[in-house]
Amino acid sequence: MKRPARLSILGKPYKVEFVPIEHIGLRDNAEDNDPGMGRTSPENQEIFVRTGQPLESEQDTVLHEVIHAVDETLGLQLSEYQVTVLATGLLAVLKDNDEFSAYLVQKPCAACGAPERTLNRAYCSLCNVKKVREWQRANPEKVRSARRRKLYNLSAQDHAALMQKQNGLCANAGCGRPAINVDHDHATGKVRGLLCGNCNRALGMVGDSLDRLLGLMDYLSPKSE
Repeated sequence: MKRPARLSILGKPYKVEFVPIEHIGLRDNAEDNDPGMGRTSPENQEIFVRTGQPLESEQDTVLHEVIHAVDETLGLQLSEYQVTVLATGLLAVLKDNDEFSAYLVQKPCAACGAPERTLNRAYCSLCNVKKVREWQRANPEKVRSARRRKLYNLSAQDHAALMQKQNGLCANAGCGRPAINVDHDHATGKVRGLLCGNCNRALGMVGDSLDRLLGLMDYLSPKSE
């Protein structure tokens, strides 16, 4: 579980720290010397939560301190008892209703306004696909580079070095076309070089078989009648 490090509370950024009891400090309205489970500092926009609590108690404390921050911002002047029962009650409702919790944090798609926005993304699934395709069209070399790394474990630097070594041309010395495809050994996965599209397809059609290639060479060689 990832604890919150920062929270935006009514437009104000609050820092959240989980600290030992001795670092909590006393509330301004504390009636005794017990620092309690947490404390909110509206002036510094900080929330302190006592460590060592059971998970549900810690969650209750965080929500409790958030309500204190809301109270300070809106000037509601809630009593400690009111904050306590509100935090405990709200937490119970949220924990008992998973779909309701998801509904509360749902935001509309930033592109089309549809309510089916994908969690942790700014767009709904359809708009997200469109955005990805737009980015791919605008960044074709980055797409190709990512594909080469994924399929052949070939970095952009290694690819550039091969292109320089081959002068940007197909590794087949008898070809001379631009090198656009990565050729690799299908048995070992090792990259052999860069080929043009036709030569790369030709190797694939013969299954990288040297015997078949030699047979084709012999077939194409002039023969006496």
